Amino acid sequence: MVALSLVAVIFSRPILGLVLFAFMACFLPFTRIIATLPITISEALLIVTWAGVLLHILSARLDWRLGKTERAVLVLLVYSVVPFVVGMLLVPESELSLVRWMRWLLNMSSIFLVLMLVRDDSDLWAVVVATLVGAAFMLLLSLGSFLRHFDARDMLTVLDSLRYPLEYRTMMAETFEDVSRISSPWLHPNILGGFLTLMLPLAGVMLLFIREPLRMLLILLLGMAIVVLLFSISRAAMIGLGFTLIWFVHRRVPYAGLVMVFGAVAVVVVILSYPPIQERFASMFMVKHSRTVVSSTAIRLDEYRAFDRAVVRYPLGVGFGTDPTTIAENDPELRQISNLWLNYVYKMGIFALPIFIWVTLCWWREVRERVKEGPFDAYRLTHMGLVGGLLGTFVIGLFDHYFSFQWVLIAVFWLFMGLSLYTARRRVPDVDVTTHSLPASQHGPVYGLNRLPTNLVK
Repeated sequence: MVALSLVAVIFSRPILGLVLFAFMACFLPFTRIIATLPITISEALLIVTWAGVLLHILSARLDWRLGKTERAVLVLLVYSVVPFVVGMLLVPESELSLVRWMRWLLNMSSIFLVLMLVRDDSDLWAVVVATLVGAAFMLLLSLGSFLRHFDARDMLTVLDSLRYPLEYRTMMAETFEDVSRISSPWLHPNILGGFLTLMLPLAGVMLLFIREPLRMLLILLLGMAIVVLLFSISRAAMIGLGFTLIWFVHRRVPYAGLVMVFGAVAVVVVILSYPPIQERFASMFMVKHSRTVVSSTAIRLDEYRAFDRAVVRYPLGVGFGTDPTTIAENDPELRQISNLWLNYVYKMGIFALPIFIWVTLCWWREVRERVKEGPFDAYRLTHMGLVGGLLGTFVIGLFDHYFSFQWVLIAVFWLFMGLSLYTARRRVPDVDVTTHSLPASQHGPVYGLNRLPTNLVK
C-alpha cells in the first residue's frame, strides 16, 4: 500500500521521484526490492519517474527541448544498438544482453530527467540536498561498521540484510580480501573513492554559503568523507580530488588554497601513521610484481599491453551481455582495461570513443562560461562544485573504468552532468552578492524546500 501511494505521488509530481532517486542512489546504491530481481531500488525509482514524465508529456503539462549535450548523449544511446546486436551474435554468455543494455540506457537517462524536471531553484536544491543527505547516511553506515574492529568484513552482515545481490559476491570478495580498506554500500573501495570525488567538491563549496541546519550536515559529511576516503586508500580518488583543488585554486575559489595546504599535510600525516596506506602508495611505483606484493600499477600496464589485441578481436565491442573481466578470464591473451575512455571502446567498439569525446566537449563548452563569469555567489559556487566533481572523475578515468558502465554510479554521474548543465544554462537573476540571497521558487515547494536559498544561504 505504501509503495502504491508513493508511485501515485511520483506520477503526480515526477520531480519527487528524481529527489528520492538522488537520495537512495547515494545511500544504498545496490539494494534491490527483491534479491533475485536484476534491478535496484534506485533504478526502480528511475522507471517510475519516467512513467510520471510520460504521463505529463501526454497531458501537455511538460515541455522540454534537447540541448547540444543531450543530442550528443542521444547519439551515443542510439549507437549503442550496434554493440548490443554484435555482442549477442559474437560473444558467448550474452543471454542477459537485453536486460543489461536496458539497464545501461536507464542509468544514462538521469541526465534527461534532470533537464526535464528541474525547473526552478526549489527543484535544484531539493535534488542537491537529497544527494548530500544520502551520502551522509552512507558514510555514517560505512564508518560505523568499519571502526568497530577496523575490519572490512564487518560490512558483510549489513549488506546481506540490505538485499545486496549474489552477482556482486565476486566484487565483495575482492573488497574484503584486504580487510584494512574500508567497505561500504558501494562495495569496492575504488568505486567509493570515485563517488566521494564526485560529491566532495559540491559539499565543500556549499559550505561557503549555506547556514544552519544544513551547515552542520555539510561539516559532518565533509569530516566523514575525508576519513572514509583515506581508509579507502583509493589513490586515483586522491589524485582526482587533488586536481579539483588545483583547479579551484586556479579559479580563485575562496579558501581553496588553504584547504589544499591543510589537505596535503593531513594526507602526509595519515600516510606516516597508517601502514596499510604506506604499502598501497609504495606499490604505486612498482612496475613489476614481487613475491609478496601484487602491484596494481603492473596490472594496469599489462592491461594496456593487451588492449590492442582486444580491439582487433572485438572492433565493435563485446556488447552488454558480458564484461571485459569475464572476457579476460576466458582468454589468457586478453585483459580488462582500467580506463574510462578505453572501456567504452572495449564495450561498445572503436566508434563509441569519438562519440563519448564529443559528448564531453559539448558539455564542457556549455559549462565553462559560467565557471569564468560573475561573483562567487551561491549559484556560481554550486555550479563550480558540480563541474569540479565531474572534472575529478575524468581524472580518475585515467586509472579506473567505473564511471562508464557501473550500475547506479553512472546514473549519479549523469545526474551531476544534468545539474551542471542546468546551472550553466540558468538565467542569472539579480543576486544580492553580500548576502548571497536567491529569489524564491516559481512553482511551489518540493517537500518544504521552497526558498531554501533565502532561508539557509548566508
